[in-house]
Amino acid sequence: MRGLLRIGASALGTFGAVVCAAATGLGWWAAARTADRVTLVAARLEHGLSEADARLERVEERLAAVREALDETRGRSNGWRPGGCAIRPGVRPAGEPLPLQVAVRQALARPLPRTPPQPRAPALRARH
Repeated sequence: MRGLLRIGASALGTFGAVVCAAATGLGWWAAARTADRVTLVAARLEHGLSEADARLERVEERLAAVREALDETRGRSNGWRPGGCAIRPGVRPAGEPLPLQVAVRQALARPLPRTPPQPRAPALRARH
């Protein structure tokens, strides 16, 4: 009976050690997989933010060009009131666009520079 008890205790101890080792290995595997997914998500996020930053930079350049044209137009139009009428009575605009309108139309007509497409991060796929 004692021999059978020893064998059972040894088998139960060995089974417990194997289960503990398997749980530890499973925990490390899950941590590595989670870290890999977080790295992919961070790479995607960084790529998206860099694209948004490039677009924002182009918009800021255009806005600076429009502001420059506006400042130039303000400097040339000292003889005009905000309502668009001339200071001297009887003198009115001839119907042609104001220099600011021309500058804004020219700035908006210029195409934005295109950046080459960046490689996208691979899609996350469920691993079974």
